[in-house]
Amino acid sequence: MSELKLKTNAEPTIFNKEMVIGTLIAPVIGTIIGGYIGKSRMKDEMEHGKTVSENPSFWNKDTLIGGLAGNFVAYIGVKVALAAITLAALTPIPALLALAAVSAAAVGSIVVGAYIGGKAGESRLKAEYEEAKKQTIVEHIGRTTSPEIAKAVEYSMEHNKEWGKQVAEDRLLAAAQEQAR
Repeated sequence: MSELKLKTNAEPTIFNKEMVIGTLIAPVIGTIIGGYIGKSRMKDEMEHGKTVSENPSFWNKDTLIGGLAGNFVAYIGVKVALAAITLAALTPIPALLALAAVSAAAVGSIVVGAYIGGKAGESRLKAEYEEAKKQTIVEHIGRTTSPEIAKAVEYSMEHNKEWGKQVAEDRLLAAAQEQAR
């Protein structure tokens, strides 16, 4: 079970991750293009489900968004710092040190932004996979038993967080017992 389909019900809109990425890359045209690309993705996910992986990657759209946001912060910070250096009329050596510090801070903000975004995205992808796993189990139970049992299982999974682990352990035990026969 490495990839599953997650059923989504988010209403497709131009206000989405691709719009944010487009805005951070090219404010006017990127916003429009990214918004429509994201809306198309959302429509497809609503119709066919979103493919989610058991092993989410740190390298995801949230990493890109975080890095681009860090880049934007760095850009503003560098502009302000350069203006301050110019206005302060520092001697060349302190001005160079200040410029080096600004450069390091700029790179650091991009790296920190990407790291925070990547970790947040990785966490979100793990949660989406767990939700897809629940949906798959409930769907399978609904096909093989009554809808009432499927609803009861869904309720139990939602309110007992350890339930999924117990089901997995029970399956492994049953498989081991079956092999022993």
